[in-house]
Amino acid sequence: VKAMKMDDEHMIFLKKNFRDISSLDHPNIIKYRNMFLDLKNHTCNLVMDYENNPNLLEHKDLEPE
Repeated sequence: VKAMKMDDEHMIFLKKNFRDISSLDHPNIIKYRNMFLDLKNHTCNLVMDYENNPNLLEHKDLEPE
């Protein structure tokens, strides 16, 4: 779970687009499972799948020379 502090405009944007984001289905895309908005604290919590592989910053170090 990752929590982000957001302004109202970003929260509205994410809410409108969450359905599209969560419908993506590809083995190279982490799945978004759920979203919780806390309007009082301007917090958005996203629940995503966990993938125990290198991220892009780590991946560049794994490339053969």
